[in-house]
Amino acid sequence: MSRNTYPSETIIKCCTNYRTGTPVTAIVKESGVPRSTIYYWLKKYNNEWFS
Repeated sequence: MSRNTYPSETIIKCCTNYRTGTPVTAIVKESGVPRSTIYYWLKKYNNEWFS
């Protein structure tokens, strides 16, 4: 199983969309990133980038 790497722009966009109130389901459909990956990013980067 290979790991996908996503550009930092995608990570920032997904986290920003979530913080502005966009549901995770809509972010998944728009970006094509798996739901579990988005939740991982939110847990890992949310406090770091959006303090």
